[in-house]
Amino acid sequence: MELVHLYRRQNPNPAKKTLTGLFRLNLRPPRGQSITDSGFKYANRLWRKSSPTSPAQFVHNSANCFAARMMDKIQTIPTTVGLLSLGLFVAVYHSGSIRGIDTLPAGSARASHGKSGLRRLSNDESLSSILNWDLDPWLPQEVDSKQRLGIPSLMQSFYNNALDVHGTMSAESTKLIFSTNGNWHLALRRLLNDQYFPANEAVKVSNLITTSPPISVAQMETGLVKVGNILYTNAQPHVIVAPGKVLTALESKGFVDGGRIPIIRTYGNVILKRRGDQRFKSFWDLKKVKAGRFASSDPAEGGSYNNYRNSVYNIALNNPRNAGLSQEKIQEEAAELRAQLFDSEKGVATIGAPMHRSLPHMIATGQADAGLFFLHLAVTAMRKNPGVFTAVFLAKGGTAETDDPNVLEEGQDPLDGNQVGNFAAVRTTMPVNDEQMAARDNFIAALLSTEFTTILEDVGLRRPEGF
Repeated sequence: MELVHLYRRQNPNPAKKTLTGLFRLNLRPPRGQSITDSGFKYANRLWRKSSPTSPAQFVHNSANCFAARMMDKIQTIPTTVGLLSLGLFVAVYHSGSIRGIDTLPAGSARASHGKSGLRRLSNDESLSSILNWDLDPWLPQEVDSKQRLGIPSLMQSFYNNALDVHGTMSAESTKLIFSTNGNWHLALRRLLNDQYFPANEAVKVSNLITTSPPISVAQMETGLVKVGNILYTNAQPHVIVAPGKVLTALESKGFVDGGRIPIIRTYGNVILKRRGDQRFKSFWDLKKVKAGRFASSDPAEGGSYNNYRNSVYNIALNNPRNAGLSQEKIQEEAAELRAQLFDSEKGVATIGAPMHRSLPHMIATGQADAGLFFLHLAVTAMRKNPGVFTAVFLAKGGTAETDDPNVLEEGQDPLDGNQVGNFAAVRTTMPVNDEQMAARDNFIAALLSTEFTTILEDVGLRRPEGF
């Protein structure tokens, strides 16, 4: 997971002058540095000044830092044109019209429009409302998350883009097609890299694996997987790993061959927040979250969305805010908290599916204050973005928090009402040839191996009871 975010000071002033309607920027880098080096240092400085509790590593986490990439591109065009173009970009960016990622920390005052007259977008307006790239019209089209997941398509404004590669191809001869919910992707990646692919070299160069919101039912029905301008056909999976509700739907449609093979059990949810945020230290501190500022799954991701929503309500029921409350009052407060976080007119804070990327993005960029998050996904977010997040345990035995993924991976004894997930693997009814059958059976064997048990323990997951 690469969360790239460029914070800035509330009133930066890199572009002051106007030249024939264009802004220009003094971009003389220090002696001995390239313009790109200077750009990274500038981004680093802005981050430190705007968020002293967050390290500059968050900016450096990806080579895709927007400003640095713009500066890098400038080196390939004439200096005068390059400076004018970059100056215009910076002026517009700092006025707030380019808002792919929110550029103000939570609670910051909105800067004035200035003479440019350009409107600053609100936190409710996403990148897709200002940047809209055309997709190939001959492919299935999608408008919202529900329609995307029905194709299924994995297109997302911030992730899973493939706009400059165009293709339609059949996956019929692919040796392994595997579909799963994406929230255990870190463990899966390690299993594939460390164990399965080294032992199955032919499958390493012939596989199609989706770690998205659960699209397995639609994928079996349509045989399609779409990402941007790439479309796979005949892509029904050979193996599926999913929670019980998805498996029940697959079974009801006759897509499952044989029984379920339990492989994974979660530790429930924690509260994910920005490191240094002292407002949220226990479950009932979530009452401080204002409507529209609670990060969660897009409602179209029914499984995780309902998990988080039900967990809030059931934790509140089983762990009342104050001792001595009547049962009627306990139920009333539980319903009020759920409604405040999930059911207001503003809804939850999300940029859409997949939630395992959206939810930490919203918190890291200041567009949300906190959210419930699977413990193992919090481990991944913290491990991939050191110093950015803190997790508050929702566990029996008192309140505690940590910003150390090595501590969090040890798990928790979840509070009553904190919903725990169980995932199982199934073979599908898709016809397979001998090579595909071997790839499928070897993959299931890897999922059941002791090596995978160790991997699960390293990422905040565990085996099911009685495994």
